[in-house]
Parts: sequence; structure tokens; C-alpha cells
Amino acid sequence: MEELVAALRTRSGAPVHQDLVGAAAPAVAASERTPADASLSSLHERLEALEREVAQLRGAATRYATMAPRATLPPPRRTASVELAVDQLANEATRAEVRRSLFMLSMQQVLDQLGVPDSFGLEKDGRVEWRYEMGRKGLTLTFHEGVVMDVYSWTD
Repeated sequence: MEELVAALRTRSGAPVHQDLVGAAAPAVAASERTPADASLSSLHERLEALEREVAQLRGAATRYATMAPRATLPPPRRTASVELAVDQLANEATRAEVRRSLFMLSMQQVLDQLGVPDSFGLEKDGRVEWRYEMGRKGLTLTFHEGVVMDVYSWTD
């Protein structure tokens, strides 16, 4: 911490309050820490590397969330539950309540509540879409990072 304060003092003419310096706990130098006098380009390179690593980790988390292991077979489609949700989504008085009840559910929670979808799709941006079809009407749930982010119903 003292090295950072000293580097900041040399770079700027603004004084650093000594009470703040004294109150700071001494930091243990770690290999991942960047020295205070590092160039701005090296800091940008480090930031870009960390952003790439976060993107890879998010991609892996999404991939595993779509393929959660199960000890038992998934339940069959619960037609009555799906039909009730579609009918309530069509009714303006109950639409918001149904959307709230499905919003942010995990894939496992949706499986438990509605059963296995009739079809599904994987988008390039990592979104997963589950479709429940019942003749001329249906329900579509869009998952992003493993949770429901969009609820849509249709009637032909």
C-alpha cells in the first residue's frame, strides 16, 4: 500500500492524507497484483485477459447449466399445467402474475413444474429456448444463463 501511495505522490501534485495512509492495512504482494507504476498499456492487456477469462467461465457455466445431471428421468410434460399457463398468459388480468411465477426459474424448476418440453433450441448467444406445443396454442420459455428470462405464449 505504501508503494502505491508513494507512486501516486510522485505522479500527482495532490497531497495524500496521512490519516488515510496510516489506517490502511499493509497489503501482501501477490503475483497477480500489478505494480502502481505499470504502464497503462500493460494494465489494458491485463484487463482484456481477465475479460476473456470471465467470458470463458460464463460460457462453461451456461453449457453445464443446460446439461444438468439427473439421478432420475425427467417428468413427462404436465399438459394441464402448460395449458393453464397458456390460458392465464392469454388473459390480461392474470398475465403479469404468471410471468412473475415463471421468471427466473431454473431449468430444473421448470421441469418440475411443467415437465419436459416438446422441443428446444440453442441460440448462438447462449440462450436456450423451450417450446411446449398443444395443438393450436403453446408456450415458449427463453433461458439465459440457466434461468427463465422471457415467457411467451401463442394461440393460432
